Amino acid sequence: MDTKDKIQLITSIVTATTSIIAIIISIRSLKATKRSIESANRPNVVAYLTWDWLDINLREYLVIKNFGKSGAIITNIIFSEPWKNSQNQQPIFDHMDGYYIAPNQKFSSLAEVNTVGAGPERARKKPITIHQL
Repeated sequence: MDTKDKIQLITSIVTATTSIIAIIISIRSLKATKRSIESANRPNVVAYLTWDWLDINLREYLVIKNFGKSGAIITNIIFSEPWKNSQNQQPIFDHMDGYYIAPNQKFSSLAEVNTVGAGPERARKKPITIHQL
């Protein structure tokens, strides 16, 4: 084998290796981009409390809102203890399994009236945790 053939062989090996490395980098980059896009566009469903004055009563509402960029299906809502509306004693967000919540959509439910103690005694004495949405 002469020098010219050796140079061509080495050049072919280097070219093949470079191509393989470029393909591997491209695949990893595409996977990272896909994960980034999926993460940025996923739903972000949050539960929070908000308050509103009505005459002398402060009303407390439990709100479930999707702050994400895509819709979500609520599989279930589990509270650490039963949480009922203080006026009609109905469970809050009962039977919401399978509900679709679109981006920026929210569901709200009256949770408590007279939260400052101006009226009847506050029904909920300790915090309630939502375990899963």
